[in-house]
Amino acid sequence: MTDLDVCREAFEKFMVDGFNYPIDSLGKYDDGTYWNMPAQNYWEIFQAAWNASRECGEDYERGNRKNGAKIQPDIS
Repeated sequence: MTDLDVCREAFEKFMVDGFNYPIDSLGKYDDGTYWNMPAQNYWEIFQAAWNASRECGEDYERGNRKNGAKIQPDIS
């Protein structure tokens, strides 16, 4: 399973379970785009957030290792 597959699986789960989006509205064309325009727009936004979150986390961990700091949970 690729990172894109994991992202898409999380997106579709969020849309159905968290956003109460009808599963029938998540049909895709052969190229992977959703035929439902709002679903496609949400997918593009979800992907951007997913990628930014991963990059931010990687930068954070890389910076902490570089500085010798330990990652501390936010308990505020």
